[in-house]
Amino acid sequence: MLQVKEGINILNSHSGNPDEAVCADIAYQKFKALILIVYNPPRTNKLDFIKQFARVLENIQSDSKPVIVCGAFNINLLDSNLLTNNYKNCIYSNGFKLCDIGPTRVTDTSSTCLDHIIYQNLVNEQQEMLYHNTLSDHTPVLLKWNHEKQPKENLSLFRDLSFLEKTNKLQAYVDRTDVELSKCFQKLSADTDTNQAFENFNDCFLKVTNDFAPLKRADHSKHGKLPKWLNNNLKNLRVKRNKAHKLWKLRNDEQSLSNFKRLRTNLEK
Repeated sequence: MLQVKEGINILNSHSGNPDEAVCADIAYQKFKALILIVYNPPRTNKLDFIKQFARVLENIQSDSKPVIVCGAFNINLLDSNLLTNNYKNCIYSNGFKLCDIGPTRVTDTSSTCLDHIIYQNLVNEQQEMLYHNTLSDHTPVLLKWNHEKQPKENLSLFRDLSFLEKTNKLQAYVDRTDVELSKCFQKLSADTDTNQAFENFNDCFLKVTNDFAPLKRADHSKHGKLPKWLNNNLKNLRVKRNKAHKLWKLRNDEQSLSNFKRLRTNLEK
């Protein structure tokens, strides 16, 4: 069930994918977002659910429109196993973020995180647990964001790589990267959690890259339409290539690398 506050409009809604889910487009003033509420029953095949959920995320993802997915997934984020890793990979590879909220259900014998919030394209998001709420034995989770600074539909992000054309800046980038990665590897050698180790490495790499190649926004509305040769087939292929690249970075296996190279070659033909 989806309930909205007075003043928020539900533009359209439907259910059925996954089987126990409700999806709706909402609007508040100039802010628009897609909300998907999911319930994954406890005694079901979790791997089948992840495969189905990955297809759903692929269909609803957006370059700029806020998308929020929440509900009781009955996959414990506090577990460190193949099932949880596959679930996280399916989220990250489709460009979504996962709230790091800690346990949502605590008993005398267990502590689990079964209730998740997944999102993308939100500004200044904040997470909060409502520990003093007694609605159920699951702790309610609250996600806040600044709806007044919603990203514009005609904007896209790109990295300014102009430093590559200047020898001194390029050498400075290489030297700085060597120093930061050396510090990072000292911490990684003691980290037993592969996912956490990757996140630490990624944060270290991005820290340097953001200094030398900052992210900038391109406003397509000011520069006219995209070139005619960039048709829908090429756009879709580019999206698939980018997803495959993210998945390879997360999994770091031969199958993911082979799939990424195949899509990259098809795009470059």
